[in-house]
Amino acid sequence: NHAVPAAFANSFAPIPTLARLMAVTGVMPVGLVLLAPFHHPILLAEQIGTLAAFAAAPLVVTFANGGRPQAFEAFGLSMASRAARLEEQVAIVRALLAGERVTFHGKHFRLEGVSVSPRPRVPVSIWIAGTVAAAAARAGRIGDGWLTGQNSTRADLAEQLDVYLEAAARAGRPALPVLRRDIYVGDSDAEAEATVGRVLAEGYRLTGMDELLVGGPASIVQQLESYRALGFEYVMVRHIVGEHDAMLRSFARIGESVMPAIRSIEGT
Repeated sequence: NHAVPAAFANSFAPIPTLARLMAVTGVMPVGLVLLAPFHHPILLAEQIGTLAAFAAAPLVVTFANGGRPQAFEAFGLSMASRAARLEEQVAIVRALLAGERVTFHGKHFRLEGVSVSPRPRVPVSIWIAGTVAAAAARAGRIGDGWLTGQNSTRADLAEQLDVYLEAAARAGRPALPVLRRDIYVGDSDAEAEATVGRVLAEGYRLTGMDELLVGGPASIVQQLESYRALGFEYVMVRHIVGEHDAMLRSFARIGESVMPAIRSIEGT
C-alpha cells in the first residue's frame, strides 16, 4: 500500500522485503504483489531483474491496479488511467526482462532504446490481479496467471473464471487461475469460527465468513475441494488473525493436516 494511515505502518515495501526474505527461502518459489500504477517500468524491471539474479527459484510478480483514491491522489495520478498504465508496464517490463532493447511510445510511457541489467537467471512469471470480469480478461490476454480478488463471491469467481479462460485461449496463453483467500485454520470448526467472528466484528476488510477459508483442518480441505471443483487448482492465502502465535498455529495446521489430506485426495 501507499499513502496509508499510520495504523497500516506494517505495510512493508514489497521489493526490499522480498529481498530480505530470499536470504532464507532457498529453493522455494517466491513472489510479490505490486500496485503497478505507482512504479516506473524501467526501475521496476531493474529491481525485478536484480531479485531474479539472486533468486534460487522461480519468481512470481503480480501486477495489481490498486483501488484506493488516496494513493492515486498522493502520486498525482488519475485512477482512470490505472488499467492502461498496467498494460503498458507489463509490455515494457516483460520485454526488458527478456533482454530486449525497448523502444515504446505509449500514452503513459515513452522509451527510446532502453535495456536493463542484470537480467533474471531464474524464470519470472507475471500474474495479473483482478476483481472484475474486465481484469480477468486482461489477465488472460497478457498475463502468465490470474490472481482473483480476495473478497469475490463464488458467483463472481465462476463468471470471471469463464472470462479468463476464454481470453487466455484466444490469446494462445496457458491458463493459470489462482484463488485469493484469507484463511484461519483452527483446531476445530467452533474454535475457528469464534476466533474469526471476533475479527469480523471489528470490520475486517469489509468481508464476511462466506468469502473466507475458516474452520478446522477437515473443513478447510472440503472448502478447498469445492473451489477445485469450480476450476481452481492453486490458492494464495493470507492469515486473518493478527495475533502472531495464533497465526503460527494456523500455519502449522496447514502443513500438518491440510496439505497431507489434499495430497491424499490427489493420490486417489
